[in-house]
Amino acid sequence: MNSLLRATRDAGQIPLSWAGSTLEMDYLNFGDALSPVMVALLSGLDVARVPTKSKSIRMGAVGTIGHGFEGGEVWFWGTGCSGWKNPSAPMPERLPFTVPPESTFHVPASRGPVSARLLGGKAKGGVYGDPVWLLPRFYKPQVEKKWDVGVILHLSELADRSFTQANPRADYKRFEVPAEFADRVHLISTVTPIGIGGLQDKVDEILACKRIVSTSLHGMVIAESYGIPCLYFSPQGNEAGLTLTELTPEGTTDLRIVDLYTGIGKDKIWSYSQPRGIATDWQDVLDTIDDVWEPVSIDEDALINAFPLEAKPLAAPAGKTVWDHPVLTGLVLQHSVEELRREDRKRVALVRAGGAKTEAAATVAAAAKPAPALKVVSAMTIPSTPTPAKPLAATASSAPMPTSPMTDGSAAIARAPEPVLEPTPAPAAVAAPAAAKPGAPSRERLEALLRFNAKRLSIPLSWVATTSEHPHANLGDALSAVVVAAIAGIPVRRAAFDDASERMVAVGTIGHAQKNGVLHFWGTGMDATLNPVDRSIRQYMRPQNTDFVVHGVRGRKTQAVLRGQGITVPDVFGDPVWFLPRIMPMNHVKKTHELGVILHISELASMDPQSGVKEALKRYNIPPSLAGSIRLINTYTAPKVDAFAAKVEEIVSCKRIISTSLHGMVIAETYGVPCGWFGTYEGGRLLLDVDDPENRIDHRIRDFYSGVGKPGVIAFCRDRSLETPWEDVITWIDETWQPLRYDGRDLFEAFPVAHGVSFDDAVWPVSGDVYARIPF
Repeated sequence: MNSLLRATRDAGQIPLSWAGSTLEMDYLNFGDALSPVMVALLSGLDVARVPTKSKSIRMGAVGTIGHGFEGGEVWFWGTGCSGWKNPSAPMPERLPFTVPPESTFHVPASRGPVSARLLGGKAKGGVYGDPVWLLPRFYKPQVEKKWDVGVILHLSELADRSFTQANPRADYKRFEVPAEFADRVHLISTVTPIGIGGLQDKVDEILACKRIVSTSLHGMVIAESYGIPCLYFSPQGNEAGLTLTELTPEGTTDLRIVDLYTGIGKDKIWSYSQPRGIATDWQDVLDTIDDVWEPVSIDEDALINAFPLEAKPLAAPAGKTVWDHPVLTGLVLQHSVEELRREDRKRVALVRAGGAKTEAAATVAAAAKPAPALKVVSAMTIPSTPTPAKPLAATASSAPMPTSPMTDGSAAIARAPEPVLEPTPAPAAVAAPAAAKPGAPSRERLEALLRFNAKRLSIPLSWVATTSEHPHANLGDALSAVVVAAIAGIPVRRAAFDDASERMVAVGTIGHAQKNGVLHFWGTGMDATLNPVDRSIRQYMRPQNTDFVVHGVRGRKTQAVLRGQGITVPDVFGDPVWFLPRIMPMNHVKKTHELGVILHISELASMDPQSGVKEALKRYNIPPSLAGSIRLINTYTAPKVDAFAAKVEEIVSCKRIISTSLHGMVIAETYGVPCGWFGTYEGGRLLLDVDDPENRIDHRIRDFYSGVGKPGVIAFCRDRSLETPWEDVITWIDETWQPLRYDGRDLFEAFPVAHGVSFDDAVWPVSGDVYARIPF
């Protein structure tokens, strides 16, 4: 049994490195994203992403990524490699790639002989092929042909990262399509939406073409493997037309193309040369493909036999395609690079501290996604025995593939001095203490909690968290993590808005931005004018590959949007921030200001806690006579619970609140501070009916008050260019505000996982350790 197979068996997941998407990216690159897909398809197992630079055992598969690996032990299967260690650097700064020190490379298969030589494998007589070539074994639909030719662009040829259409760079004339060919020539981008559904759609888009020309390597791989007549669309040369291209690593042809086709046994291929600055004769392209293309193949059985794990291929669920298999829909395709590195450091530290036996346990701990459901044992407890690894036979094995696993010594190896650590089974997980809760929680709640908490005792939650570009927290958004953790009694962890996983979605107007996976909405709001997939469509539409489990929403307006898309929504309403007084009691706070004025973040001069209001917004001018009585409040804070509490205290210290911000209103209402909405148009004192569409009310405000049963919103509306009569604002609030008759019990009872607190308790104490473990 090789080391990768042993580590995978112990962990129940395959540690795989690939060129995946980061949190800063809202798209996938088609070819790179197929790496975890192909590994999961052939193994039947879940895949966990790990960094390329690591001291752990891991696998590399699809993509030109071999040059990026450093440290530890790596098993390559169909992987490509650049001749440069830093291929993106300017040419004078590039360094030749060699196997790094303290690294052990196993090369049972590479994409081609060029990569094999670089990685230390067999430059002659090895096993070659791109794993994506195996995709037709799993997915071979009947797709109607729509276009005479598909033109697949490389990422570098695109003007943007739109996944609705391919937009070539303006100076690349070769992609211009005249009107007479508009219905025959189809430009295809390799940029896809994040999620398995986007990858399937991209494959189908390619299959809908009668012919293909491609600058992209994986455009060629898909076309060749599915038998679509195709030619490499070379940008080389001074003249357009058919070219017999020499495949030499020292030449000017894309090394990826050279690697792939020399692995097939070719030393020359027909290609269609088209300089980027010259318009293409599309009829000649069509005729040329028809004249010269001939099918080619790789030794697929050899590539499968070289798979360094047991081949237990997935089969499509009954009545569906293999893309619908839970192993694929559960893949996480977008990650925080910082989080991956942090978890990898923990894994390496565990190995050093406890020896090789901790490697598999660390791999489990570092997995960047929830695992399958665990057995229900108690409301807040993880089993005292380890979660069993997924059986390597997986869930289906009917696909027609041989199942000959690798054995030690059968792969070419490039070694450096570091010894290889051999993992042993993970130690038993320690049961977490159960949180006290009156009454027995429902089985459904327990199952949801355990699904969420599989392998890591925390709840995956989508919220608007801080980023490296925006390191300050917006109070309302950040309180989502605070409230959910307080009620559950355990931490939360970040889940991306388009992660293909099961997760909670709570505070904020963020429901419309969620897609992929299983979404548990609880107190969530939506913008009915925003589309989760195509921003050019000014209407919400239910995204594909997304399951909705709605426990409650912020208000009736959000309910109507979801129901309009056929989604079941109960009559449970409220914003979870309503529970804040139980989590952050403010009985000690003294009143210091007559009026607090809470700004929306869009009204600030900069995105930080010290920022003042934009100079042009004269309605926030405060005369010297009222300077000590009126307080402008910025909702940005440091991303710490103490800072959140200080900001809430700042709000509660005011006798009255006027707010442009929704959560300024919610916090004021729940702490019993008289308040009103500060509308941004001229109108003065207004009492606005939330159900009257003629009334100009911020849709978030309308949604919240429709849910808590208050038909009229107290508002003082003032154009931002005009100064505000502050005494009139104070008088209006004093004359009209009444406390809400809403307690939030239904929303509390609808909490998706088991409660760690009781609704009847006035205060919900939260362990400091819980907050310390939340990545605000």
